[in-house]
Amino acid sequence: MSLLRTLWGFVKRAGSALRSLFSAAFDFIRQLILTFFEGPLGAFERVVKKARDALSHALEVLRQGWLRIWQRAPTTPRDKRPTPGRQGLPLLAGTATTTIWYLIPLDDALTLNAPRFLAAFAATWVVTLLAFRSAMRRQPIGRIGTLLVSAQHRVGLLWLERFALLMVCAGLFLISDEPRAAPALLALAIGFLTLLASDYPDRGLTDALPEAVTPLEPSQPGVPRETTEFSDDEDVELRTFRWSVPLATRSEALDVTVAIDTERFQTMASLNPKRPTGGSYPDWTPWVISGSTDEVVRAAQEIRKVTDTRGFSRFDEAAAVLGFAQSVPYSLDIESTGDEEYWRYPIETMYEQTGDCEDLSILAASVLRELGHHVLPMVTHDHAAIGISAPVGLPGTYVDYEGHRYYYCETTASGSRIGQLPPDVNPAELKFCPLRNE
Repeated sequence: MSLLRTLWGFVKRAGSALRSLFSAAFDFIRQLILTFFEGPLGAFERVVKKARDALSHALEVLRQGWLRIWQRAPTTPRDKRPTPGRQGLPLLAGTATTTIWYLIPLDDALTLNAPRFLAAFAATWVVTLLAFRSAMRRQPIGRIGTLLVSAQHRVGLLWLERFALLMVCAGLFLISDEPRAAPALLALAIGFLTLLASDYPDRGLTDALPEAVTPLEPSQPGVPRETTEFSDDEDVELRTFRWSVPLATRSEALDVTVAIDTERFQTMASLNPKRPTGGSYPDWTPWVISGSTDEVVRAAQEIRKVTDTRGFSRFDEAAAVLGFAQSVPYSLDIESTGDEEYWRYPIETMYEQTGDCEDLSILAASVLRELGHHVLPMVTHDHAAIGISAPVGLPGTYVDYEGHRYYYCETTASGSRIGQLPPDVNPAELKFCPLRNE
């Protein structure tokens, strides 16, 4: 028994060493790619950035896949986990893919021997889709986009575009001396993704791996506060907001209608101090927390209702709130209020349906807080935005503040994703303005 315990201890230490090795290797490659693409990018800036993000994202999936192999975290109850056979099928698919591909003479691909080459390539993708079908628990083979959406809901990643998979395949062909090995590596990447997806719950953003920076957990269950009903003698006006939110492999059109008490709007507007205190580090608390009226709660309730109906993850829900704020038309304070600087309460922004960067950021922050998300306001000398706490590993721009990771959210650019930094915003200039009583 002592010998077995010694051997078991050795295996555990070896596994830990391999896990650390693979993690360090993938981190190094990822940082190398990011460093390589830094600097002037010229006319190809947008294409190169998209390729860089796709490769970076794919490497992160691979890294977490390796960690997942060596460290099983109890994210779901044992009686609800997939059977060992289902977990092993993606790796079996990778082996089968390798076998199929190596049966093709390289000359067939180079000379475009179309029938045999295309038949083998089709067989490769059939095996890969079967792996997805198994991991997604009896879903039809169908379109790969549908399966990627299901994987995204479980893993909670920012996006899983087919473009990213194609970039991985193309990149492997470019760096490999033996092109026929590339599909095998791609199949393994997909296999690791299915292992991740099959072990996560269908809802939520559970972080299965211990990270140096711990993400904040949303409040449980993150249900907006109760609101009071309008009486018959109250003057109420409706405001409808329509927008499209970019998700993993598709965009979703959303719309919500918010009832606004006009008397409360007038009262809040008359009490508005217009400018915050704190100088270059303005205090957002009076607007985001104290200014969160029943109208903010109703907006949060409506967004929660529509996102729950469509099966959004918590991360998708946050993206929906960001799109909600982005749907408000932008205007400068001097144009809409006559004042050089005027910070609107959320009820003012929704009622007037206009605002500038700080107004839209305040609105987004207030609704996100009602839904249980944690936010960090931030400013530069001429701009305002917010950060939202999310699990480590998501692609995009983030800041580490007091032991937590916040991803940048641009509220003035329609269609901008969580973590997407505008080219005219220098992250080194961001100043953090944490809310009081958080």
